[in-house]
Amino acid sequence: MKPELEVVHIPNPCDQHESGAFRKNPFPFMWYYRTEVRNNTGKPLEVVWFESYFLRSRQWVPANIKGRELTAEDFRQWYADADGNPLTGPIPPGGIAVCSVNWHGGSRPWSCRTKWAYRAVDADGKEYTAEAEVIARLVRTPKAFLWLAVRVAMVAALIWFILSNAT
Repeated sequence: MKPELEVVHIPNPCDQHESGAFRKNPFPFMWYYRTEVRNNTGKPLEVVWFESYFLRSRQWVPANIKGRELTAEDFRQWYADADGNPLTGPIPPGGIAVCSVNWHGGSRPWSCRTKWAYRAVDADGKEYTAEAEVIARLVRTPKAFLWLAVRVAMVAALIWFILSNAT
């Protein structure tokens, strides 16, 4: 049985590290995916809140590019209907809302665990919630290997310095 409100990330696991959506990536290492929010009820659902989370020290911590809680207006700006048309109201019964270029990024070629969560309401005020984790694959590009090589060289130099001055 399908959940009433469902979130799906495609591809998941995510191994897509480039997108034509940005002239310059917001972070050195990126993960791009499509996010679908599916209304599996017989009622229109209005997404009133959503947020991305990163797992840090065994705690899910909210974090997004806007640096604030994401609202229904943000949802309408970022998501479209299944045909790519702007959302003009709630997600219809059996419909989906799509963010065709969702993403997260960071300064390392691996990502901490990431998930997106959503809260929607129907016309009677009943709340529906859903969340889904994005499984991010390690970036395997020349840039990522260079990043790793530089860090290994820095650690080796530090160890050499410590050992040569240990007398």
